[in-house]
Amino acid sequence: MCSRLNNLELFHIPIFAILIFLVTQKVDGSSSGSKSLKQTKDNPKLVEDSVHDFIIKLVAKSFSNCSLIVVQDKYDNGQNVSSIISALQQNVYVIKFNHSETGNTNNTTIEADSIDFSNKISNTRKRSSFCSLAILYLSDVNPNVIHQIQNVIAPTFTPIIRKDEDHFIFITPPKYHAKLLLMRELPNRVKFKLAIGRLDNGDNAITSINFFGGDMGSPCITHFPSENIQEDFDYFPDFLWNLNGKLLKISLTQTRALAEAYLPAPGDGVNNGRRGKWTYLLHEFLMVKFNFTYTMFLSTGMDGNPGEGGTGLQLKNGTWIGITGDLLYGRADMGLAFANTPKRTQFIGFTDTYYDTCCLTFVTGQPSKVFSALALFWPFDVDLWGCLVCAVIVSLLIFIVVFKLVARGYLYLDDSWSTGILLQSLLSPLIEQDFTDPTSSTLRCFFAFWSFFAMIVNTLYRSKLVTLLAFPVLVDVPETFEQLAHSNFKVGFMKHGDSAYNTLAASTDPVYVKLIREMEIIRGVGLECLEKVVSQENYACIAYDFDVTYLMGRNFSDANSRKIVQPGARTYSIWLGIGTEANSIYRVNFGKVLGNTRPFHLADIWNTRDLYYDVKLMKLRWWDESNQTANAKGVQEESQDLTLKHLKSSFYLLIGGLIMCLLVFCYEHRLQCTLCCKRRDK
Repeated sequence: MCSRLNNLELFHIPIFAILIFLVTQKVDGSSSGSKSLKQTKDNPKLVEDSVHDFIIKLVAKSFSNCSLIVVQDKYDNGQNVSSIISALQQNVYVIKFNHSETGNTNNTTIEADSIDFSNKISNTRKRSSFCSLAILYLSDVNPNVIHQIQNVIAPTFTPIIRKDEDHFIFITPPKYHAKLLLMRELPNRVKFKLAIGRLDNGDNAITSINFFGGDMGSPCITHFPSENIQEDFDYFPDFLWNLNGKLLKISLTQTRALAEAYLPAPGDGVNNGRRGKWTYLLHEFLMVKFNFTYTMFLSTGMDGNPGEGGTGLQLKNGTWIGITGDLLYGRADMGLAFANTPKRTQFIGFTDTYYDTCCLTFVTGQPSKVFSALALFWPFDVDLWGCLVCAVIVSLLIFIVVFKLVARGYLYLDDSWSTGILLQSLLSPLIEQDFTDPTSSTLRCFFAFWSFFAMIVNTLYRSKLVTLLAFPVLVDVPETFEQLAHSNFKVGFMKHGDSAYNTLAASTDPVYVKLIREMEIIRGVGLECLEKVVSQENYACIAYDFDVTYLMGRNFSDANSRKIVQPGARTYSIWLGIGTEANSIYRVNFGKVLGNTRPFHLADIWNTRDLYYDVKLMKLRWWDESNQTANAKGVQEESQDLTLKHLKSSFYLLIGGLIMCLLVFCYEHRLQCTLCCKRRDK
């Protein structure tokens, strides 16, 4: 049983909205029970003056700057509404509802009176200074009626009144307080609430509910002072700072890189987190701050049973599975390590602050070396080779012109110089061979400049050729998603959760359209994707950055890890907070504490600790115990010695030269035989 609260120095929410539930008493007994519904409409019973005055004073003291939203029964409490409006003198929006004439409260009609509901009510917060004050009148405490009213004023998406931040006051007879405060519909999901009623002795009964004040975090009723409003007393204490050992149900994704739990059976085990940065967050931070316990389980799958570990997928029939479904249908109090997507926020809630960030990236293997016989031509590009050929042709044409001038007697030239000798003299300096020294001053001047030109070209060619033969070129590795999409790389996609794949699949960007169409989907742990990167050439794996780091540390040696290249490409960045039911009572407080982890980089610190102590050291210990020393050493590093592959282009050149010599020999032999035959015939 909770004790009486006299002085609570608890946290105050800076922005308030009050929802006042004025619930009239339905008197039992034959005399009162014989009154018809028509009589009740004609003679509405006013709220007692003491309760009425208490409400007005409380609103005037703490919430005087709120706009007023009145939600009332169409036939009851009209005078009460008028008196409250007159006393508070605030902006007023009125919503009326009524029951059917048969008294069947399952048929409730909600209608707007004298306002444009869609334009004015939805903008109440924007137009008011601090908050919106709502007053709700009910003729009885019926869950169906309250549920329908909740759908109007406090829906999941863009509510007028927020259940986790705004304030609610229920006015009802004291005997109904416990029933109303613990009602699963709107009252039980409200964080700040009061129930006020008048006792038989004339005093006011003011009660609230401490969600976790009982044994092991069970709820209990708390009584507040009923005297005049005290200046230093908080009638809306925040009970969410001490959960008193409450057992919270946490839905978890199967992404082991972020969190891992002992799962003997679905829902079994208390504080069963095994490792991961999110487990550190629970054990070393949140549990210390809020004093709760938890049980962690893998989220619900297609079969309706826990264990699949998805993050959230909406089926064709509109139902949700994964963590989103667990939160939406009340199977979990919190969800960890899943993305806050626009579609999910229409059904569940997320903390305003985040704990960690992640993004999609891709990894490839180390670029392979290219050994080719064409390496002899790689020192110069096509343009430079073309210029060299043109230089030889132009020089040869100049020599031909010179010979014509000699033939006409304009120049003197040795008779020993022929066109073949001139061509040989032009090519010899290019391959560092000697050539015949001409006696003509004109040719000597030309060959001096030609030799200098040939020396420069030859030096550049040789220096570049040494580099290409000793250190072969590497295959170009894509560094962006656009380059990856247009490369010859095979692509695998490590599917952990649904949001990343669904986002890429819905994109109209040609890059992602091409990747989605051609990539291979890899489910489960995802180790197969990284193994293909190491073992196959021209293979890339798209995955979350934390998955790559975890799987490399968990399964690869340091030598094998160095074979994986992580370009700087990033896409689909997400911020990971805590997911809850829409407007859950846990959301705000957990979000405030969660934001304190960012300035101190606790996520990075705990992640580094987890990867070393809980992943790498455990891996090395297991390899040692199972005598897998080869895995610990990794694959032997590739030798840096020159091999036949480095020099195969020179051997190809030698073989080509020998074949050409053989062809020339055959041609000359046949030519000689032909000449001999002609001489013999003569």
